[in-house]
Amino acid sequence: MFKKKESDAGDLDFVDNSSGPRCVVVLPQIHIIHITESDLEKIEVKKLRKTSWILSASVLAILGSLGAIFTQPVSAIVPAIQNVTVFEVGGSTYLNVTVLHTPEIQGHYVDTIEVILGSNTTDLTIGVQELNPDDTFVITYDIGPVTAAPEATIRAHCIVNGWSVTNWTGTIPEFPIMTLTLLMFAATSLVMILLRKNKMIINKQSV
Repeated sequence: MFKKKESDAGDLDFVDNSSGPRCVVVLPQIHIIHITESDLEKIEVKKLRKTSWILSASVLAILGSLGAIFTQPVSAIVPAIQNVTVFEVGGSTYLNVTVLHTPEIQGHYVDTIEVILGSNTTDLTIGVQELNPDDTFVITYDIGPVTAAPEATIRAHCIVNGWSVTNWTGTIPEFPIMTLTLLMFAATSLVMILLRKNKMIINKQSV
């Protein structure tokens, strides 16, 4: 027959008191922890605080990334036609087109300068340009002889951000061929007169 006996360690021992071989069964004592409602609330509060901290850190990281993107100057991404200078050489009219754009690297650069002259549209295909200190570069375009002072519109295209928002529109001045011809004739005549005078002076000195 087994008799319950408490051991020194606090466990319950069941001792066999019958005659014959003894058998002792030791059962560990179960310690019951009582968790109150207040303890559960504290655990939940800790979990909520940890989750809230993780969410706050994530939101700040996302806002920081968006802020870095949207605070960049628009002109530093989207191309803009800053200025156009018109000049004439040898009867042909040239345009110096100043484009503001950065960066100019493989994968992000201005690839086209569009020149709309009257009813004609010309697309100038270009590659990566070397930038000036003010993030500009200049493209020179020969539009040939111009008559009747046509209206022109010039814009730039970026392979990443598309067409420029700030474009250039203006009148291309006419450089009359007759006027240029007369100027060239006058200059040639003046040179011939000077050569004749020099020849006469040399002849007199030799006599």
